[in-house]
Amino acid sequence: MRSVGRLERRHADRSATARPWPPIPPPPFREPSERNATDRRPCAEHAPPGLNRVIAAHELSHVELRERLGSAADKVPQWFDEGLAVVVSDDRRYLTPASGGATDRCRVRSDEALPETLHDWLAWPSDDGHRLYAVSACRVDRWLAAHGGRRALLALVDRLRQGEEFPRIRP
Repeated sequence: MRSVGRLERRHADRSATARPWPPIPPPPFREPSERNATDRRPCAEHAPPGLNRVIAAHELSHVELRERLGSAADKVPQWFDEGLAVVVSDDRRYLTPASGGATDRCRVRSDEALPETLHDWLAWPSDDGHRLYAVSACRVDRWLAAHGGRRALLALVDRLRQGEEFPRIRP
C-alpha cells in the first residue's frame, strides 16, 4: 500500500480529469526475484509520467504472464516478456495498427540476438531502447501469427509449467 501512496503523491498536482481511473493497487506480495522488477513494485510505479491505458496494459501483462507461469517464469527470456507486453498493449510506438487482416505489424525487423535476462535488458544502451522494444514486439507478433495466436501462447505457458524449456524462436 505504501507504494500506491507514493504514486498518488507523485501525481497529486495533476487535476482529477488527468487520471480517468483509480490508482492501480499493488500486486500480491511475492518474494523479490532477480528475473523481473514487477515482483518488487506495483506495475504503475514503473510507468513514466503520463500513465495511460497502453502503459497500464503493458505493465499488467507482465504481471499476468508471471502469474500464469508460476515457478516457470524464469524460463521466459526478457525480450519475449517485453515483446508480448507490447503486443498485448497494442503499443503503436512499436507496432503498426492491426487492420485489413495484415499479419506483419513490424516497424523494425532484425535477426540480432536479443537480451535474455532482465540484467541484459537493462544494460542495453538507452538510446536504442525504443528499437529494442520494437524488435522484440516484432519477433513475438510474428511468432504468434505463425503459431496460432492466443492458443499458441497458452499452450507455450502450459508446456513451460510442465517443465519444458523455452523454444528457440527464430526471427
